[in-house]
Amino acid sequence: MKHTPLAKFLDKHKPKVWKRLADHMKVTASAVTRMKNGTTKQPEAIHLKRMAEYFQEQGVRITYYELLKLVGRHAEASEEEASMRRNKIALVSDTKTPYDITRVPLIAAVSAGAFDLKYAHIDQGLEPGAGFDYVVVPGNKISPNDYGIVIRGDSLEPAFHDGTKIIVAPEEPFRPGHLHVVKAKDERGWIKFVRRQESIFILNPLNPGAEAIILDEKEIEFIHLVRCALFI
Repeated sequence: MKHTPLAKFLDKHKPKVWKRLADHMKVTASAVTRMKNGTTKQPEAIHLKRMAEYFQEQGVRITYYELLKLVGRHAEASEEEASMRRNKIALVSDTKTPYDITRVPLIAAVSAGAFDLKYAHIDQGLEPGAGFDYVVVPGNKISPNDYGIVIRGDSLEPAFHDGTKIIVAPEEPFRPGHLHVVKAKDERGWIKFVRRQESIFILNPLNPGAEAIILDEKEIEFIHLVRCALFI
């Protein structure tokens, strides 16, 4: 076994099931084994990007450009870092925040129209460092309790493509017909256009071909207004 920087990272943050990492990266299990043993050749950039996504969703603070650095691809890492800054995406390692921007924690990833809010108890308020990453939002009209969700896959197209980040405002009042994040008491969650009829909430999908979801107010844990989306 070679103690390469990537192998050390994988040893420190080893997943419970290695095959899930391999499946997310769309590589074979043996390819991941070679990476953790330090015997692999240079991983392809797309595989490192998927690896970063996987670990971010597990709550590990790592970015794609940091993984590029781990495998010695410093030129590509510098280019990726510059691109992220141009698009105003904050890096986890940043320590300074200009006065005219707000760092919003990303606390969940959405795929297949559902999400797992496991990074923070957002109904009880966010604590510092609650997110697995951050997004920078220009201006200072964002509440300290706002949080971000990153879209994964194409299930929410055409409204949101893969990688879109939405900023959610839990302190804002409910706005009928607007886009909201809804969490049910049975842990299901959605991003839907929501209307209310007395004690019934109607969750209309972004995809016009999908059916609406109807919930009684007793089934709902919270409804949070979507403040904005960052198409970057």
